Amino acid sequence: MECLFIDGRWVFDSFIYLHGSTCSKKVGLTMTFAHELQHFVQQHSMPRMWAANRLLSMLPSDAALGLLWSSDIPYEREARVVSKSVAENLLGAEAVAEYIREKIAERVTEGDVADWECIQGLDTSAPYDLDRETRLLFSRLKDYKEHLERVLRGFGNDPDFSGIDLDQLFGGRD
Repeated sequence: MECLFIDGRWVFDSFIYLHGSTCSKKVGLTMTFAHELQHFVQQHSMPRMWAANRLLSMLPSDAALGLLWSSDIPYEREARVVSKSVAENLLGAEAVAEYIREKIAERVTEGDVADWECIQGLDTSAPYDLDRETRLLFSRLKDYKEHLERVLRGFGNDPDFSGIDLDQLFGGRD
């Protein structure tokens, strides 16, 4: 943390933190770094879609939603597709498949198992359209529009969220 602040001021616009346990194997390091780097790319190449997905990540924990972070939140799914694809290209598809099987077998938590099973099932040869998938998810969440409007207002003058038009994301004006 000392490296992130100079004279008590935050000195970076962005940084990628890789936890030690994710770096113990080449596949884990590669997938984690590619995943986090993809979020950086999303934020800078599609800032409105990135911000819209950040809003989605702030939905209430509601069993009725039935959303899984890894498979249903579009920017997370895209980051997983990219990270798996990068690792397969650099280290080989079999090495990646074996690593994923190991992670599933570890069974750290049931959520972790679901995440790795999601990654296991991702087709890295198929294109992923972040914009389209984000809009499709918003169209399913019309009941949460008021909640997301409150969250968005809470960001006030944050420039990352200033261009968000929830009416457009939800498919037009009510």
